[in-house]
Amino acid sequence: MHILPISVRLAILSHFTELLLWLSDLVYSQVLREDEFLLKVEGVLDWKALETVVAGYHHHSGPGAHPTHSSAQLLRALIAKYLLDLSLRQVEHEIRYNLVVKHFCGYRLFDLGPDHSTLERFEQWVELHHHRDLFDDVLRQIDLAFPDDRQQAQIADTFALRTNAAPQSVIALLRQCAHYLLRTLAAIDLPAQAELLRQLDPDQHDALFGRQNELPEHRLDPEQRR
Repeated sequence: MHILPISVRLAILSHFTELLLWLSDLVYSQVLREDEFLLKVEGVLDWKALETVVAGYHHHSGPGAHPTHSSAQLLRALIAKYLLDLSLRQVEHEIRYNLVVKHFCGYRLFDLGPDHSTLERFEQWVELHHHRDLFDDVLRQIDLAFPDDRQQAQIADTFALRTNAAPQSVIALLRQCAHYLLRTLAAIDLPAQAELLRQLDPDQHDALFGRQNELPEHRLDPEQRR
């Protein structure tokens, strides 16, 4: 840069941010291919609906600096983690060095992206406040995009079926069972369901349905689990 005339250097420095943005867009346009899996996903999902779910992660008023990483970027990073079957440390690495993942998550060419601890805090917040919302909304969008597929018979040999899905805990199964029983009772005899709920004391109600702002299950001590 020192070989450039002083007027050119001053012009570059005065527009340095704009030049970096232009270079980022140029590199992405030259390197990224339309057939990339993540880019296809990016063009199909209704991101506004998904971003609405996580919009409450950051505060939007009051003192304090603006967040370094928007909830929309963290959301995309989380979806990339699930789609590519990555750990949080791997997501951090991919956003930093993989242009496809970096672009998918909404970062410019020279952005570092979040570290794994930032991603972990966001993932735990989503798990606590929106346990099913993201999954259910993505599934809803898939159903809308492929309405005929869900009506077709699905045949599989489950003997050799493998999955990375985590088994549900006893607490989750008991609470889910309670919800199903109450839902069925309401369909059969709504007054009886109302009377049953009336007889539950606050501790029983909290045990069955969870307390507001309850800790995630993996952070409960043995007595709290019992």
